[in-house]
Amino acid sequence: MRMKKIPVRMLAILLVCMTVLLSVCLELLSVPAMAAEEKAACYTVRIAHVEHGSIALKEDDNLQAGDQIHLQVTPQEGYHLESLIVATSEGTALAVTDTDGAAVTDGAYPDTMLFVMPEDDVTVTGAFVSENDAADTAGPDTVLPEEIFSMAGADTPLAATMNSAEHAISRAASSATLTKYENQFSCYHKDGSWDCTESYLMLGDQLAWCIEPSVNIGASGGTYGLNGDAAQWLMDKYGWSYKKTNNLTKAVYLAKSYYGDDWLCSYVLVQNLIWSEIKENESPANYGRYVLTDGARNTAHNCGHLNTKAKVDAAIADVWNRFYSYNKLPSFDGWTVYATAGQSYWLKDTNGVVNDTSFVGQTGVTVSKGWDGSNVGIWIGSNASMAGKSTTIHYYKNAIPNSSEPFLIYTRTGHQSVSTWTSAITPTYGAIRVVFTRTSYLRAHYKAREKVAPSLDIHITKADSDTGAALAGAEFAVSMDGKQVATVTTDADGKAAYHWRGNVLWTDYAEAYEPVLDYKNWSNAYNKAKQSVLASVNDKLKALKEGTTHTWKVEEVKAPKGYERNEEVWEQTFSLNTHAVEIDYADEPEKGFLTLKKASSDEAFSKENDCYNIKGAVYGVYQSVEDAVQDANRVETLTTKEDGSSNTVTLRRGTYYVKELTASDGYLLCNEQEENLPAGIHAATVKSLETTTVSCKEEPASNPFDLSLQKLDLGSHSAEAPGNAALSGAIFEIAYYENVNGATDGTPAKKWYYRTDETGTFSATDKEYLLTTYQMQDGRTLQSDDLYEHDGAIVFPIGTYTCKEISAPVHYQLSGIMYFTGQEETKTDVTTGLKLVIRQEKNGVAPQIYQGEVVGSGSILAENPKIEAYDETQYGSITIYKKSANEKQIPLSGVSFRLVGVDEGDEHIASTDADGKICWEGLIPQDYVITEIKTADGKNLLKDNITVTLPMELTVEEAQQRGADLSQAVWDEAAQKYCFYDLTFEIGNSAVLTMPMTGGNTESMYVLMIVGILAAVGGIALLARNRKKNHVN
Repeated sequence: MRMKKIPVRMLAILLVCMTVLLSVCLELLSVPAMAAEEKAACYTVRIAHVEHGSIALKEDDNLQAGDQIHLQVTPQEGYHLESLIVATSEGTALAVTDTDGAAVTDGAYPDTMLFVMPEDDVTVTGAFVSENDAADTAGPDTVLPEEIFSMAGADTPLAATMNSAEHAISRAASSATLTKYENQFSCYHKDGSWDCTESYLMLGDQLAWCIEPSVNIGASGGTYGLNGDAAQWLMDKYGWSYKKTNNLTKAVYLAKSYYGDDWLCSYVLVQNLIWSEIKENESPANYGRYVLTDGARNTAHNCGHLNTKAKVDAAIADVWNRFYSYNKLPSFDGWTVYATAGQSYWLKDTNGVVNDTSFVGQTGVTVSKGWDGSNVGIWIGSNASMAGKSTTIHYYKNAIPNSSEPFLIYTRTGHQSVSTWTSAITPTYGAIRVVFTRTSYLRAHYKAREKVAPSLDIHITKADSDTGAALAGAEFAVSMDGKQVATVTTDADGKAAYHWRGNVLWTDYAEAYEPVLDYKNWSNAYNKAKQSVLASVNDKLKALKEGTTHTWKVEEVKAPKGYERNEEVWEQTFSLNTHAVEIDYADEPEKGFLTLKKASSDEAFSKENDCYNIKGAVYGVYQSVEDAVQDANRVETLTTKEDGSSNTVTLRRGTYYVKELTASDGYLLCNEQEENLPAGIHAATVKSLETTTVSCKEEPASNPFDLSLQKLDLGSHSAEAPGNAALSGAIFEIAYYENVNGATDGTPAKKWYYRTDETGTFSATDKEYLLTTYQMQDGRTLQSDDLYEHDGAIVFPIGTYTCKEISAPVHYQLSGIMYFTGQEETKTDVTTGLKLVIRQEKNGVAPQIYQGEVVGSGSILAENPKIEAYDETQYGSITIYKKSANEKQIPLSGVSFRLVGVDEGDEHIASTDADGKICWEGLIPQDYVITEIKTADGKNLLKDNITVTLPMELTVEEAQQRGADLSQAVWDEAAQKYCFYDLTFEIGNSAVLTMPMTGGNTESMYVLMIVGILAAVGGIALLARNRKKNHVN
């Protein structure tokens, strides 16, 4: 009995020890009791097949409700993810975010995305598109027959290659004898015209069809040899691809039994099906041929199945539709399904073809077909051993058998190639991939936090601002977060300090769980969880230190004796990463004051002139000449007001240097010279509690403005006046407006009047041309203002100027043009005049002369601009009346006279009209000689020439004495005379001037006539004596 009890006790002890050990392990692993029983429900994630990229799950994601699932997107080069849908089995869309938690928007998908696993299976679908054409997505819903040959099928892992099968068969096959059963069907060209009667063919014991309808098949009994490579033959003949021949093979299989027992109609359908795939560009000779069972030309097989082309086309289309149905794979084709090992998952097939599909090749899983009440589908079963593994489930469609025999092509020299179709088919294949995630039954757990002890030491140093000597007795208030916490006083070394120690702060806990699949790996999982927690705690500690801040403020509340309190407040915000800070304070002795007074150096220019303003000048204040020259280390700025005074600044006692930086409107920068200082720099000594004033006189900006003008003749464009006209005596007005924007409205501030000399010129800076006072004949008085002078030279202030002609020169009209020399585009009327603006490009610089309206426009003229002014000559006329010398004074016609200009040499010849009249018009002012060169029959030529001066000039007194009609005259301001430009003479034996008289003054008229006659007689006598022409005024 004892021998039996001892093992029982030992077993009990052993059980107790194991229980204790297991409890310790469970505590270390933080696994609650019955952990093995706590299996959370797992679900599947199905990822549909995508082209040009991949969408996958992170391998260690748990597919449990509430877990975050990682989607990893990898596009092929040149592609990007265009669309993504994550939905439950009921079609409810799930929210997708990036790794920062921000919602993902359509078309902007990151490489890694997250969603929360629901209590349901999840389907993920997406589409990658080309970067070059984002619109190039899925193809059409309906596949056309010609597109079938590019569809997938033979590129799946289980598909056999046709050529390898062909090579195997060609090595075993032998030649075959052709048997023709003639006159069976009717054959037509593509346009519907008759071609020939068609046979059905047998090669040995197998049906055969012709491949080249345009070539003669030959007679029965011919021997056909097997071509070595059927696919290559079709490639060489028609350019068909392997996919096309493979899919055509499937269609032939479906067509061979299309009409059931009526195998001849099925034969005809296959023949038409094969020929319909020959395109015109592949073989024009074979394109479009077709066969009918219409009994035409007494063919043997007459049937209503295929007796029209329309029925043939409909039957072919139906064959392809059957092919489409056969070629349709389950809706989950190409998917990647993420699942949890040990569980079964349902995949529904919305295409409804699972029952027509065989599943092969799966490893580690089971596949069974089923029905969920609305859709067919498959159940995928697995066990726990698949955790972390993946498998591929292959399948193929059952409707068409899988055979190793291809279609075979036979050829015979000089005759048509024929083919046989047995079971030469590569079925349609597909596959899905299942990825099983790892299952966490046990978890290693680690949890921790960290603390921080806040502290800050503030060290303050106080010193004299000039000497740097330490200052004792300065009191400082120290505040934290707006509340004063201490007052400290500097010692003999000028130092004070405050030490702050805050309460200990803790971070939040960090914890981590790591899955343990077996007990031998718990240590690694525990260390991994620990390292994760420690890294997280470090981040939390860093965030705690950086995120916990205090704002510190230090200000001097009491200055040492003899010093001003430094009003600067030191304020900074620090995190817990800062433990010490040093602050330097300096106090200054009591200060003095500095101001400036600016004045114009020439009040004549600037006083009450809007172009000049002493407000706004800016001066810099510096502690050294070098700084003043370079405008470096400026300590203060002075700006002038309306009266020229500036603001007052407070400065420490000492010597300062003042330099103008920006001149006010209309002034040059200060250039005054003080002893031993550069030009424009002023020295100023500031004393404590005293105000020092710097005086500055500045030069108003001006311009020499040596405007010169040349008077020219408009007709000749030269400086030579025609005839007895002259360019002298023209009067011009220069008007000045106190603005720099080209405005000339209102009354000018100044006017100056200039008169041209004998060369037709004047200069604005030469007083000899200036008319100080001038009385015009029309009663106007021209009064020139005083000219501005600077350093003995005539200058002109900045502003707007106009120059226009007031009075024309001798024998000219006040009509013409003027422009700046070399700038004919500035042309204007002489009475309107030209405009100039003297202005500064910017304040402080020498002004320039501009031709233009406003600041910033117009072109810069030369320093001394020149103007060319052209006037039009005053033209006149001479009219003569030729009459008989007797008292009847009968007008004589046909009498010729010659008119010659004495100065210009111009000659005019004319004959009198029926009234005895000749009129010469458009004559320039000069002396003219009139000679009678042909007279009337029976009359004598005038013995003497007639000399006429045009115009006839009369002084005011002469005009009054003669009673001249002044409405017929032009007052010439330059000549100071009345000028008559239209003269009339009556010629008998002598010439008599018809003087225009005012009404009622006949006595004067007769006196004038007598004077004229006496003058003519005297002239004749003088001519006889001197042989010179008679001169009549």
